[in-house]
Amino acid sequence: MEEASDEMVAGDVSHVQVSFFSEDETLKVIPSAVFDVPVSATYENLNTLVNKTIAAAQENWSEKRFELLIGETFVRSSLAEFIEEHNVDT
Repeated sequence: MEEASDEMVAGDVSHVQVSFFSEDETLKVIPSAVFDVPVSATYENLNTLVNKTIAAAQENWSEKRFELLIGETFVRSSLAEFIEEHNVDT
């Protein structure tokens, strides 16, 4: 997955800041860090970032597939597409 992360950064100019949280008690280990992410990041890139962030904080972490939302809308595309489609201020 490291290659995908490298590709995600290469050549991008626009970035957004993201943070992750969960109301699930078993996921309270998600650090409250803010990440600078290129708008070309896809759902898969973001899911990988969440899993790696939790794995760094929790030794026995098993990778999971998360449902990611911005506001109340599920992210299913790149951030750039989502921002444009939903008129999100950046």
